[in-house]
Amino acid sequence: MSTLYVDNIYSKTGTAQALDIDSSGRILTPNRPMFKVFRTANTNYGTSDVKMTGWDDDTSAGAINVGGFWSTANDRATAPVTGLYMFEIKGFFHNGTYGQLGIGMYVNGGVAKGADFRANRENGSYIGYTSINFNAHLYLDANDYVEFYFIQKAGTAEFHASSGNYFSGVCGHLIG
Repeated sequence: MSTLYVDNIYSKTGTAQALDIDSSGRILTPNRPMFKVFRTANTNYGTSDVKMTGWDDDTSAGAINVGGFWSTANDRATAPVTGLYMFEIKGFFHNGTYGQLGIGMYVNGGVAKGADFRANRENGSYIGYTSINFNAHLYLDANDYVEFYFIQKAGTAEFHASSGNYFSGVCGHLIG
């Protein structure tokens, strides 16, 4: 039996670190595709079947975009490799609105099975903003793209995306 001691593993060309193994045995993958984007201005989505746009990837403000996974030019994530991905969007029921709202994760322009979410709020039952988080695991082929859509199904429900990287945002990463 052989023992292999290693701290770092690089790509075939030797220019990119593929794995980092620390002294406790934790494995880091510094080039794993991932992103976290947010709004620079408050926005309310209240019209059904509207693509959610305006997400910012300014890394100096806390955004992450490893490998150019997210594009601000077309507000979507494009899978660089085939695999299982996790996506999340967070925001709020807009203050004073009620009914059913939904968020759709569309893959290549169509609704992805298992990635169309609904939330309900009764008229007069809540005052203020109510936090909403939706997430999904999607198996994507290389170059498939994911976009986020607001879907209003009933009432006056609006999705509120706050500015800044603490309250609202979209993120995703390759699981494997």
